[in-house]
Amino acid sequence: MQVIVTEPIHATPLARLRREADVVTWDDPRAGDWSQADAVIVRAAAVPRARIAAAPKLKVIGKHGIGVDAIDVGAARERGVTVVYTPTANVDSVAELAVGLMLALARKLRGNDRLLRAGASRLAPPELTGTELGGKTLGLVGLGRISRRIAAIGRAGFGMRIAGYDPYVSAESAAALGITHHAALETLLAEADVISISVPYGPQTHHLIDAAALAACRPGSLLVNTARGGVVDERALA
Repeated sequence: MQVIVTEPIHATPLARLRREADVVTWDDPRAGDWSQADAVIVRAAAVPRARIAAAPKLKVIGKHGIGVDAIDVGAARERGVTVVYTPTANVDSVAELAVGLMLALARKLRGNDRLLRAGASRLAPPELTGTELGGKTLGLVGLGRISRRIAAIGRAGFGMRIAGYDPYVSAESAAALGITHHAALETLLAEADVISISVPYGPQTHHLIDAAALAACRPGSLLVNTARGGVVDERALA
């Protein structure tokens, strides 16, 4: 079987794959021709309807990650092509990145780094003096695997209070996780010092964080989005 790998993946699974199939990698001129492909592995690459139509032998599309919004799942279903993904593969990675971004914002690392590189004699002037995460309220938008891992790090690592909003998670389930449940997004945003977004991207979450949501946020709150960019109305944010 021919398997096309559209973007770099780790050498170990790639070697394993080569033992089982004819692998066409991203740097092979054949990678743009899906006419003989039985399977495709993508990371961020889009798989539109036209791509699927040009692959008559295609049986499966494997997503090296969580979100499948860049894959036309409807077109795949019509053609009998299975779409698979890796729902737990990057939970720790994304959660750690989200916490790293929180720290970068809270301690204003970017501004202080620029100041130091410009030759400043003193770090952290008043406008670049950071704040601590300890004791702050962490508001989670979406309570899936990634958010739950972020909650665990925030609680155990910084002593943060954890609150969350997710219309698909009950108050009882949230309470069992040590998370204060909010039935409305706006009330969560009004309470949170730090907001972390971890939701799938689709019509229901497009611009979920819009002008009205941003107006509900506490002054000086920090916003970290490790979901798709379209979840936040960036024009309203600016």
